[in-house]
Amino acid sequence: MPKQLYKMSPLFQFLFAVSILLAQSGTAQINVSGDKDFSLVYDIHVNSSNKNPGMEETYNGSTKTILHQKGHTRIRMVSFMRIQNIYIYETEQELKKVIITKESGKNLYKYVLTASDWKLYNARYDNIGYTYYKDTISILGLNCKKAILNINNGKQQITAYYTESIRAFPKSIEPMFAGLPGLVLRYEMKTKNGSIKYTANKISFEQLESSIFTEPVKGFTVKQYKPHAR
Repeated sequence: MPKQLYKMSPLFQFLFAVSILLAQSGTAQINVSGDKDFSLVYDIHVNSSNKNPGMEETYNGSTKTILHQKGHTRIRMVSFMRIQNIYIYETEQELKKVIITKESGKNLYKYVLTASDWKLYNARYDNIGYTYYKDTISILGLNCKKAILNINNGKQQITAYYTESIRAFPKSIEPMFAGLPGLVLRYEMKTKNGSIKYTANKISFEQLESSIFTEPVKGFTVKQYKPHAR
């Protein structure tokens, strides 16, 4: 009987690469915002304490996907009611512009943000307090440590689990987690009516089509970004 050849899945390839790096050095980290193509998918689960669930329930079962190719990043949010994308364009680690689009329904629109606009957009993450814990869990076969993020002087808290095997995204991509010593694979934030939890279900280094990062133009109305509009 001929031998069967098995192709390693992207996740298995990734975990194998992690094990090799960690065997070589206890401080080695995979850089997911470097030259290699990379994608990370989160499942979104909404837990509502409201007897009459509102708009937040439409986000239950949604996904958040981060796609990266050298100099380009796309964050895609897909829910039952809405599709939104954030396109981040950088050159030699310098942020050039950010495009935020609403790509569902009849009226398509986008905001074009400069580097200073993007800084204002994420201003509430400028002074985050991080508290670290010894608690650990396994996500996608990776050991993850717990941290509590205190935002806006503790008015909002986020519980995050990060792996030190993978370097965190830079502030230009994920400003909320840029101060953590690793990539966040699960996080949960409280809302007025419950909580929203994001859990990673897929990591891949498969090559991505460059067209994924092309700024959408046709059919979009360009709106002016105003810091107070968020």
